[in-house]
Amino acid sequence: MMMRESYEISRKTMALLPNKDPVYQTKVIEAEGEYLCAIPPIKLIRAACLRGGASYEGRREAIIERYDYKHRTPIPVFPAFNVFAFPTTSPDNYECMWLFENHIYNVTSSSDKACINFHNGASLVLDYPYKFMRLQWQRTATCARMDVAFKDARKFVGIF
Repeated sequence: MMMRESYEISRKTMALLPNKDPVYQTKVIEAEGEYLCAIPPIKLIRAACLRGGASYEGRREAIIERYDYKHRTPIPVFPAFNVFAFPTTSPDNYECMWLFENHIYNVTSSSDKACINFHNGASLVLDYPYKFMRLQWQRTATCARMDVAFKDARKFVGIF
């Protein structure tokens, strides 16, 4: 697996998983491959939000104000390009994973766990209840589909 000191979230990013290593703290899953990165997942999310034109806190507050999703709030990382991520637990929790809604095909049940199935055929089995993960995915999809103002900004932004 390739190792990187840093990583920039893009439309290719499917998931950010915590990696229990003192140096490489994040496992990045992209459509084309996987990487280990030295920057923790929440710091990657925060940096991407700033690259996209707003702070993590500002994007989180906007979603809370609009949808009242106060816990495990979906984050519009690059809303103009339909890149929305959601945390599996509190973002302050070391075990928090970030999944990117635009890559998820569906969420199914595997025993008492959730199976995240991606459009490219890959899947992740997570130690979270199916109903919980499906709700997180649906809430994020609601934000991504309903936020017309974010999508209209696409014509003004040239970051991709």
